[in-house]
Amino acid sequence: MKLTRLRVYPVKSCAGIELTEAVLDDFGIANDRRWLIVDRDNVALTQRGEPRMAWIRPSLRDGGLRLDAPGRAPLSVSPADHGERAVTVWDDQVLAVDAGDGAAAWLSSFLERPVRLVLMPDRTFRRVDPDYCSENRRVSLPMRSRS
Repeated sequence: MKLTRLRVYPVKSCAGIELTEAVLDDFGIANDRRWLIVDRDNVALTQRGEPRMAWIRPSLRDGGLRLDAPGRAPLSVSPADHGERAVTVWDDQVLAVDAGDGAAAWLSSFLERPVRLVLMPDRTFRRVDPDYCSENRRVSLPMRSRS
């Protein structure tokens, strides 16, 4: 097997960032899919339902994010806690922190529907599906817990 590309996706279902090397943490690749866009019911959005998400280009900045999208001024987002939300990712509910009204307004305007940006903080535990790992390990936001 030969690895030809490595990417990190800071915001689930948005554009990725090409890496030349990766740091691993307890969730997997550091900064991978720790941010999430949710609808008004706090359910995760993906490109399958919102194809415009592919045009949102996150970059990592000083512990937070910068979001770029066509026709929009860039937005800087810090991981400040603007309240906790229980969000649904596939079949799981996880605790996330809201990124604030500025991020929500920017993303809602671009996606043309009310949405919020949330961060899965280090204290959140989302268990890896036991069908794939018998150890009590955690995972960030990318995979389904059950098919």
